[in-house]
Amino acid sequence: METTPDAGHRGETATLANTRTRARVGAVGGLAVLVVVGLVVPLVVAQRSHALGVPRSDDWSYLVTLFRWIDTGRLEFNGWVSMTLVGQLVLTAPVVAIAGRSVWAV
Repeated sequence: METTPDAGHRGETATLANTRTRARVGAVGGLAVLVVVGLVVPLVVAQRSHALGVPRSDDWSYLVTLFRWIDTGRLEFNGWVSMTLVGQLVLTAPVVAIAGRSVWAV
């Protein structure tokens, strides 16, 4: 029984392709586990304990500034924040314009 030189090469190529496919599936599965453990689980715990709508530390100050800007169209800082919020306000203003005054959405 005689084999052609290409027959062995094709088998090696198929094995290599299967190994790469398994590696990709493993990487995607690992990423999915990280997303579930690092993002979904904490969000579910926070939602079930009613902690999503509670501002923390100086969040209330940022939210007051943001909501006043959306409501009045004037950007007025309230004296509590220790940094300028222009970047954060510009990024979150469209979210508040769509979702309303929702702490959870911001």
